[in-house]
Amino acid sequence: MPGYEKNLPSYFVIKSAKNVTLIPKKDIFGLFSNQFALLLIYATFLILLPIFSVGSQELNEIKSSKNQKPEKLKGSINTNLNEFGISLTDGGNVLYFYSKRENSIYTDLYKSIRIGDKWQQGEEIENLNSNYDDQSPFILNQEEGIIFSSNRDGSIEFQLSNGKIGVSRDLYFSKKINSSWSKPMALPRTVNTEEIEENPFLFNNRLYFTRYPFGQVSEADIFVSVYRNKVWEKAISLPDPINTVYSEIAATISKDGKTIYFSSNRPGGFGGYDLYKSTLLANGDFSEPINLGPDINTAGDEAFYLEADDGLTFYFCRRSGHDYDIYSIVSNPFQELEKGKSISLDSIHFALGSYEILENSFSILESLNSYLKENPDVKIKIIGHTDLNGDYQDNVVLSHNRANAVKDYLVKKGIDSGRIVTDGKGSSEPIVPQKNPKTDYKNRRTEFQIVSP
Repeated sequence: MPGYEKNLPSYFVIKSAKNVTLIPKKDIFGLFSNQFALLLIYATFLILLPIFSVGSQELNEIKSSKNQKPEKLKGSINTNLNEFGISLTDGGNVLYFYSKRENSIYTDLYKSIRIGDKWQQGEEIENLNSNYDDQSPFILNQEEGIIFSSNRDGSIEFQLSNGKIGVSRDLYFSKKINSSWSKPMALPRTVNTEEIEENPFLFNNRLYFTRYPFGQVSEADIFVSVYRNKVWEKAISLPDPINTVYSEIAATISKDGKTIYFSSNRPGGFGGYDLYKSTLLANGDFSEPINLGPDINTAGDEAFYLEADDGLTFYFCRRSGHDYDIYSIVSNPFQELEKGKSISLDSIHFALGSYEILENSFSILESLNSYLKENPDVKIKIIGHTDLNGDYQDNVVLSHNRANAVKDYLVKKGIDSGRIVTDGKGSSEPIVPQKNPKTDYKNRRTEFQIVSP
């Protein structure tokens, strides 16, 4: 995920798997110096987002699967109000969102921390929130920076058809310095306009966001601005088949950069706004979007589909009735297993130097448990791997113990121990052949193979 280096406070850092680009902060974010008297016209996205009827076109969709079904996040993060516009950080243990609480007429930014499997009540981010609407947070690299949407003082003003002054919602940036957020700065006019800009998502040097005319979310499209030669280029609308004559909002990008997820009310869906995905093809075009299907989409509205760092857990927002809540779903990679092939996962975590399984691994182990119960004739082999740190023989023992710990977990869940064999390879088969704190996690993995039938 792109972010900001702690030891380079004056630079914007765009990270990819291959390089790190340092960009002077002053070259990216400009302040608007002219301020005018504001006549606030309050129109939040949640109010403007209508419920649209289901069309009659044939639906290109993902069929109902054997994945776990979406569940509301556990804990006190969800309320009887709206929780919307989500962003993840800290390995999926911190979640930012926005909400309009009962004691406010404006939307504000909130933060929730996961302890175990429960999400804590959202805490208002007071030094980022204003006396106006603050929405759609996107968190960069361990909370070192944030981009969000706001119509605060300094946002672009324009004249409405009735002669009154309107205030657009623009994209703003703030950096965390010594544990405090800096004064938010508006992005340049190549990004911000007199229209509404919201739902930012930064991937490498591309900033995706939603734009629509003031008060007309039904005309929303997804735009992208590219950072090149030290400037943000003029944002352009994504082409068909992503954008249509209908409404497209809230784009997110997969970890590998090959898939775009977004929400749309185009005909053929299950309800109002449905979630779709499209793949970036070799020629630079997008594939025909696929509806994520009835496991995800409902007669209500869904938006903001986020892939967690483990590549298996996804978060999204769902409205049933009047209020949005935050949900998660865990995909089941074991459904793709075939005899003679293997799946290697770095998402099963253990305590440091131990074979104690950490709680954040239970969801993927439950997926394996479900797969084995649905396929009672299948026998599997579990192979443990460690990184290159430490004594070689100690790592062999540790990897054996970790593979056995996974087996013990499954046996306690009712799986016959005779269906599971284990092995430990220690550090003998690394994916990354060098020690590196940033890539060691790829070598700390658990491999699964079908051995019969």
